Amino acid sequence: MNNMRQVVTLAGGLVWWTVTSACGPAERAPMLNPITNEPSLRAYVGEELSVELHATYAGSSSLTFSFRAPSIPNLATRAQIVPRDATSATFRWTPLATDAGSWDIDFEVSDGHSSGTETVTIDVAAAPSNKVPPTFVKPTGSGTTLDLTAKACLDLDIEVQDTDSTRVTIAEEPQKIDGATLTATGPFTATWHWCPTQAQIDAKDRYALQLSATDDTNQKSLRPYLIFLKKPACVGVGPTIVHTPVDASQVNDLTIDADVTDDKGLKAPPILYWSTTQPAAAPDITKMTPAEMLKISGNTYAADVPNPAAAMPAGSKVTLYYLIVASDNDDPTGRCNHTTQSPVYSMKVTNPGTPGGQGVCTTCSADSQCGGANDNCIHVGAGPDYYCGKACAADADCPTNYECPATAFTSVNGATARQCVPKTRSCTNPNPPACVDDSHEEDDDRVAAASRPALALGSTSGKSCPQTTGGGIDEDWYQLVIVDDSQVTITMTSGAATDLDLQLVNSAGTPLATSRNAAGQTETVTACLTKGSYYVGILSVSPPAENSYTLTYVGQNQSCAAMCVDDANEPDDTPATAQVATIQSADKYTQSGTICPNNSDLFWVYLQAGQTLYASLTFAQTTDAQDLDLWIWDSTFTSLLDGAATTHPNEYIEWLAPATGEYYVEISGYHGSQNTYSLCLSRNPAQCPVYPP
Repeated sequence: MNNMRQVVTLAGGLVWWTVTSACGPAERAPMLNPITNEPSLRAYVGEELSVELHATYAGSSSLTFSFRAPSIPNLATRAQIVPRDATSATFRWTPLATDAGSWDIDFEVSDGHSSGTETVTIDVAAAPSNKVPPTFVKPTGSGTTLDLTAKACLDLDIEVQDTDSTRVTIAEEPQKIDGATLTATGPFTATWHWCPTQAQIDAKDRYALQLSATDDTNQKSLRPYLIFLKKPACVGVGPTIVHTPVDASQVNDLTIDADVTDDKGLKAPPILYWSTTQPAAAPDITKMTPAEMLKISGNTYAADVPNPAAAMPAGSKVTLYYLIVASDNDDPTGRCNHTTQSPVYSMKVTNPGTPGGQGVCTTCSADSQCGGANDNCIHVGAGPDYYCGKACAADADCPTNYECPATAFTSVNGATARQCVPKTRSCTNPNPPACVDDSHEEDDDRVAAASRPALALGSTSGKSCPQTTGGGIDEDWYQLVIVDDSQVTITMTSGAATDLDLQLVNSAGTPLATSRNAAGQTETVTACLTKGSYYVGILSVSPPAENSYTLTYVGQNQSCAAMCVDDANEPDDTPATAQVATIQSADKYTQSGTICPNNSDLFWVYLQAGQTLYASLTFAQTTDAQDLDLWIWDSTFTSLLDGAATTHPNEYIEWLAPATGEYYVEISGYHGSQNTYSLCLSRNPAQCPVYPP
């Protein structure tokens, strides 16, 4: 039979745990088995590193496992060795951002007479995912009490843990408590100081403090905290508190209720103070944890208290001590309201050994309260609360709107595992809010837009939403009514949540101008329009998501007789936006388009060395203002062939590729000419027209 004895000592960076082994052969020096075959171990900031330690030993003395790393600040207080059996243990350490770098850690096993040591190099790197916001370590609980009969001011120590940052900014959020000061005392600590004025004392008996911590990388973390004021008693009769303690056998948190009445009503909800340490005969409530009670019906108020036995072994029993304080409203404008403090109640809380079975995103205080054996109670979001997760290996294991991050979560009881969490990273709002469409709906196509009011000059706001069924895109269309020839310019600005494009079409749906910039960039279309109806479309080319936008419509009367309307393939005048012309050995590529003044159209082709490209450009020409040119460029956009001197009104080129690679065919107007055209590209001379014939 093995006996195990654990001893923990923190001194000079050395920590040891002692285990006693079974009787065996004559003692000999213990030896640590090789810890790793690699030159070093890799650890990540904010993620627990576990190192298994195994010893070879034939003696009967107790073994001591220890570690030493004087160069790592305070490692002795931040890492631990957990015994597994008589000859093995586990080293556990969660590095901070200040631990980034390469470190040597000495691991040792000893029987008290001789020892074996192995040095391991551990490389600490930034976490692969950076989604861990700051976490408040202090203040603990949901609030505290300032006993004004004992002292006039409150000093609150604040401490924040942030595994992926070297410092945080601690602040007090609005509405700030007047007269309070917040002073930083270190990269992760601060002190909040407040001496309430008599006016503040008279006004109410509790104040809401909202602390925040930011690290400029992750979301801001918030820490709500209530400050209760205990005032001197007044002569008279206070509220009546009726409560009967009842023992509980459960792992879920406790709900304690009481009936509280007063002839003139309560000034505020009662406060329940609790502790697992028995208070003195005259209880000091400043040493107990306060919880504001909520009215649940009639004169009944209740408060939830973390189950003190939930994290303990099955069958464990803990005594919970608590009392209730209530103040009346006998003197609404003065200082003499009456306060009743109940006697100290107690209840025995037993852990029955059965899981609580709470679902994902249910508030919790222990792992045992959550659904399955591997479902843990984890910190989710920026607030202070812990919520039940759900064990997972992939996103498919999680409910809708939840995901399974690759980085494991450390639970409130120290367990480490991957868990399902809301994609919003908030259990108070686990489902993405429904997208509320704009007031112009229904306008998902030209037919619907025709029955809606026409787009007005100036700015119009709208919103692109995912469709509620089918997972499609919600397009928005606006009718444009032109009474007289007008030069119109329509600009759209939007967020970057999705890639929204802008298009102008005629009444038949033929595109007249299209703007296709990247997500979040301004889109602009311009054209000269004759009398008639046109339509402006907001088109989404990325996965469905909510995105707001603003349309700005500017119009000016102008004759459109000589105006050029570009083709729907724009933009295609740069190598990055060129149209792709795929040419097989025996077929051809054709395209029709329009060249407007000072514009060109580019086509990308890929040719093997020695292949011949046959290109013909067909267009009607009666004046030099309609002359179009045909060019060939290499991938660096160096001109290889100029077809400007070929026969008019059409252009024709036969060109042998000197090397395998990418090339560009360009169509441009001669000195600002404009015209419509037809292009034919082929590697077969019989496919495209030859000019002259």
